[in-house]
Amino acid sequence: MADWTSKDIRNDLKLLERMLKTEKNPIIREEIYRAIGETKRIILEEEMKPSDEVSPDAIFALYDESARYEIYYPIIKEFIRKTRYTVDNFSFQSPIVPWNLNLSEQDMSELIQEFFNSTPKEIKEIYDEINKRKKRIRFEKSEEYESQGRMVFVPKLNKPYITVGHAVNKPSILQSFAHEEGHSIGSILNPERYTDDKHSLFQEIESTFFELLGIDFFSQELNHEEMKKRLFYKMQSIFFNAEEILLERKLSEIGFSQNHPNEDNFSLEDNDMIFTLQDIANGGCSFEKNIIYLISYIIAIELFELYKENKEQAVECLKKIVQREKGESEYQNIMQTVTPNKSLIKHKKRITQI
Repeated sequence: MADWTSKDIRNDLKLLERMLKTEKNPIIREEIYRAIGETKRIILEEEMKPSDEVSPDAIFALYDESARYEIYYPIIKEFIRKTRYTVDNFSFQSPIVPWNLNLSEQDMSELIQEFFNSTPKEIKEIYDEINKRKKRIRFEKSEEYESQGRMVFVPKLNKPYITVGHAVNKPSILQSFAHEEGHSIGSILNPERYTDDKHSLFQEIESTFFELLGIDFFSQELNHEEMKKRLFYKMQSIFFNAEEILLERKLSEIGFSQNHPNEDNFSLEDNDMIFTLQDIANGGCSFEKNIIYLISYIIAIELFELYKENKEQAVECLKKIVQREKGESEYQNIMQTVTPNKSLIKHKKRITQI
């Protein structure tokens, strides 16, 4: 009896890809997508050199991570198609200048409170309960242009703590503040989402949703256009992120066809692929992190636009996503709750009309 090789697994992969082309049932399609991703990872393990298995580099990390998200690439391609013209051609008439908010930390905390006072009763009550604790918010000094934040969650006690970084661009501090408080809300709605690594990938959905709502609220409350422009800048940065993801995915596919070479053994003629390879080899692989933020943003847009029409319905949809039972498919739960990119054109018009 002849031994099997990775070539046999590659033939299995071709069969799975043929099955995907003809299957219409969304639940079965998800199963096939996940089977394709896992099969690619099996092939990767088979074809990696022993030395690489001991100490995988960024290129092999890319092979591994890009195989996990096969089911999301059509969503990303549609997002790029619907936003490319706007991102490439739109610009605000007034110059881009960071507006000095001249707000104290107490001012910003009060603005965040006012923002959550404007949300539906259930969210407001959750925030009020969180906000009873005196020591839960920390501001950190930073020389970064954009504010960086973080939320940590103490399990069993259900206590979220947030850190918000100061930044050169003052509006980004409020934006970061709202984002991290979104994580706080999510952690109370479903603590398991923040304590079980296998429960959810897309915890950035709730944080990005409240970030977008916060920007919209602060722009009106403070009556200054520079804050409102940040909704467009958010889309712009996510668009470039999406393009980078597809370039890295293409590089991974080329590597797959060449039996997973390391960075020194690729055969590349396309300049975009050469530059992409160099970026990963020099800067490391952040593929998984980037795709999580991208998909979360795409879903958050749908929740945001629904919120503008019906706050309570948007919150119910958010709860359905966040409070998913552990045994349910995260992908199916999201797709049954919102349609990715459905409201993208509406959102583009909203954020470019200032």
